[in-house]
Amino acid sequence: MVSSIRDIEKNYLLQNQLPRGPVPPSGPSPCHNKLDPFNQNKFSFHLDYVICP
Repeated sequence: MVSSIRDIEKNYLLQNQLPRGPVPPSGPSPCHNKLDPFNQNKFSFHLDYVICP
């Protein structure tokens, strides 16, 4: 029974350390930065290739 109380205490402490609420975006996705192949005003380079899901 002592080990189960320790497990409960560990879980309680762990849950209180985790951030709550919505997660702010880390930045724009590389897929959104990909150049439009149909836009003739911009250049596309082979090093800019990004695989998007």
